[in-house]
Amino acid sequence: MKHEEVDFRRAFRATPEHCSAAMMHAARSVKEDAPARRKLPAAILIAAIMMLMMTIAVAVEGWDVLAFLRIRPDGGASGLVEPVTVDSDAAACAIRIESAITDGTWLAFDWTVENQDPSRHVYMQVDSFTGNGMPLSIDGTDDFHCQWFPGWCNDGTMQNGELVLLPEGITGDVLHVEMVVGLYTPVRPVYEMAVFDAEQARQKQQEGYYVIAGGDGFVKELPEEGLVQCFGLVRNPSAEGMTRSEMKIAFDLPLKNLSEPCALALPEPAVHEGLTLQYRRAETTQLQTTLTLLLIPAENSRDAAKYVWNDGYVTLTQTDGSWLDVNVLSGENGGAEQLADGRWCESYTLSFATDPQLPETISMSFLRDDGTVLVCPIKIR
Repeated sequence: MKHEEVDFRRAFRATPEHCSAAMMHAARSVKEDAPARRKLPAAILIAAIMMLMMTIAVAVEGWDVLAFLRIRPDGGASGLVEPVTVDSDAAACAIRIESAITDGTWLAFDWTVENQDPSRHVYMQVDSFTGNGMPLSIDGTDDFHCQWFPGWCNDGTMQNGELVLLPEGITGDVLHVEMVVGLYTPVRPVYEMAVFDAEQARQKQQEGYYVIAGGDGFVKELPEEGLVQCFGLVRNPSAEGMTRSEMKIAFDLPLKNLSEPCALALPEPAVHEGLTLQYRRAETTQLQTTLTLLLIPAENSRDAAKYVWNDGYVTLTQTDGSWLDVNVLSGENGGAEQLADGRWCESYTLSFATDPQLPETISMSFLRDDGTVLVCPIKIR
């Protein structure tokens, strides 16, 4: 998910007690320089919340990629973990990475970011992120990308990680990862206001201050809207009244001898009243298992498929529809499409951490708003 489309961090932040002010940003999706709204399937939001619960505002010992992914150290994925020990600093800020992991499909690594001078305001954003020279997209749940430091974490320290789907075409024996983190520092002294107020902000700007409202975004003059609070990327530092420095991160991970994804047997479609559930894809690696489910409405029309999310959402459950303790890594709505046999459907893909303690058979299920659970059991090993 690209930041310009949806930023889950702004929608569901981790909220330590001393960071409760972050709740003012709840349920906000953003585009650069303008607020935007977009309805999302609840399963995406659930996956985002689960990842964001791991964002830590105070440094803890033993933070690594498995801790970030919430994968047990005794699981099969531990054999893929590579220590990388990356440290980079600039403008009194530092980023540290302890370990990373890839199965050839996904890349994940932990990070700890720190503003070593919390009295100094620095805006961080990922300016470049590549794997073997190919652009990578941030995972959409970052807390240091497009974030003021110290921002909502009073001591200026955050711990989280990065989980991204590698683009098709990544080849070679080694995955070379590079990231450039831009650090943007206001030239003028900073004036902080708890909540954006255009009149007060304009007065402070006239007095020579750089105004930050609510610890987030920018206060800018837009031609048609006047003075507003905007969110997004810094494109032109000098025009924004900022100086720029950067932290560079680079590390290598082996791709040679990685096991190919193992295809799982697809069960027969599960026919329910008004909706048929059918798997299109099911495969697993040491790191993760990916399932793609088709939701085929009884009313065969594009609109019926398109608006299936109006009735519920997809989630992972036990085969009887009860709650399943599973670490969802990502969820993606594929959009309405017409199958070769003429039926219209919606698709949804979920990836979750491979865990030997999960049941042998689970279900990718559709949970209706009335509480009814439509199951579609599948063996995952």
